Amino acid sequence: MSSTFKRRITSNNQVFQQLEGTRPTTTPGITFTSTGLRDLDQVLSGGQPLTTCIWLEEDRWTCSLARCLVQYWCAEALSQNQLIVAPVELDDGDSPLLGPISWCLDEREQLEAPSPPSSSLKRVKDLLAALPRNLNKDKDIKQQRISGDDQAEVLLETLEEEEEDENNDEPPDTADDGLKIAWQYKESVQRERMGHNDASRGVSSPRSSPPANVFCHSYDLQGHLSNQMDTEQNVLFPEIQFRCPGCSYPQQCCGFAYYRKLKDQLQSLPTSKVQRLLLYYPDLRVLHTALPLLVSFVRSRKLPVVVMVVVQPWTTSVSTNVLRRGCDYVLAAESFVSRQQYPPPPEFRRFQGLLHVLKSAHKRPISNIYGLKRDRRKLFIELLHIPPEDYAAGGGSTGSGVRSGAGRSSSGLGCSSSGSALDF
Repeated sequence: MSSTFKRRITSNNQVFQQLEGTRPTTTPGITFTSTGLRDLDQVLSGGQPLTTCIWLEEDRWTCSLARCLVQYWCAEALSQNQLIVAPVELDDGDSPLLGPISWCLDEREQLEAPSPPSSSLKRVKDLLAALPRNLNKDKDIKQQRISGDDQAEVLLETLEEEEEDENNDEPPDTADDGLKIAWQYKESVQRERMGHNDASRGVSSPRSSPPANVFCHSYDLQGHLSNQMDTEQNVLFPEIQFRCPGCSYPQQCCGFAYYRKLKDQLQSLPTSKVQRLLLYYPDLRVLHTALPLLVSFVRSRKLPVVVMVVVQPWTTSVSTNVLRRGCDYVLAAESFVSRQQYPPPPEFRRFQGLLHVLKSAHKRPISNIYGLKRDRRKLFIELLHIPPEDYAAGGGSTGSGVRSGAGRSSSGLGCSSSGSALDF
C-alpha cells in the first residue's frame, strides 16, 4: 500500500489579485504594487511586494532627492485609490504623547541627546501638498473632452474647410507646391477631428475603448496633484498617544504602545484596498520594538499593506543596523552637495546624486549603486556605465584621467612616458 503526500500552499496572489493598483507575478506568494517611479520599480525587480517594508535614508545636506521618492510613492497611492496611513505625533509639551525614553535620561543626557524630527501633522501635510501632478489623469480628461464633442460640430468644421479649399483662387502651379506634405497634414487633422485612428503615427482614437488599468502612472514634479484631487481624501492621520510615567523600560513600553496603536488602525481598515503605511521621521528608539512586531503581524494576517520608513540617521545616536535587518529593502540617497572638498569624478557630472541599494530581499539587483538625475519635471534613476577613456578631464590615456589613475600619474606602466624597469 503506497501513500502520497502533497503539500498545500495558499498563495498570496489569490488573495491580492483583485486589488486595485497591484500586479501578480509568476513567483508564488508575491504581488507587486508600484512605487510611482518606473525606474525605482525596475531597481526593486518589478515594484514593492505587498507585506514588505522599505527603509529610506535621506542625505544630511539635502533631502530633495529622497523626498522625491517619497512623493512618488504617496502620489501613486492616491492615483490608485489606495489608502495612506501616516501616524502623527503631537509636538506640544503637555500633550499625551511624551518624548520617547525621556524619563530614563537625566538633564545632562537630555541636553546632549539630539532630538529627532517628529512626524508632526504639519510636516506630513506639507509633503502631501507638494505631490507631483498625475499626467495620466490629464490625458484621460483630455480624451473624454474630445470624445464628448458634438459630432455635428465636427462635421460642420470639416465641410467649411472643404469649401475654403474649393474657393481658393490660387493658381494651380502655386497650389501644387509641397503637395505631398499638405495633403497628408490636412488628412491627419481631419482624421483627428473626426475621431478616427491615425495609422501612420499610431495615435489611438479618443472614442476607442478605455485603456487598461495603469500599474505605474507618470508624474510631473513641476505640477501639483492637489489641483486634480483632494490629496487628503484617502489619507488617515492616527495620533499615537501613550503615557508610561515611572516606567523603568520606556523604550519597550512605548514601543509596544506604538505597535498596538498601528495594529488596531490597520485591522480597522477594509482589506479591499491596498494600505500604505508611511512612517515619516519616526523615533528610532521606539521603532526598535514596534517595527519588527508590526511587519510580523502584517505577514501573519496577510494584510494588503506596504510600509515605507523615512529616516534621518544623523539626528539620533541610535544604531540603525537592527532596523535595517528587519526591513526588506534598504535605500540611501546621497547628494553631491556634500562633496565639496572631494568633488565627484567627471563621469558623474550629469548626476545630482547616488542611490545606494544596501539590501534587497526579493531579488538581487543589477547594481548596488545608481545615479540620480533630476530636472524640473522628473527624477531619473540610471545605471552607472563605464565611460570611455577620453570622457574624463584630460583623457585617461594621458595618465591624468580620473578613471584610469584616479588623478594620479600612470608611472610604472608599459606605455607611460616616465622611465621604469617595465618599459621596453
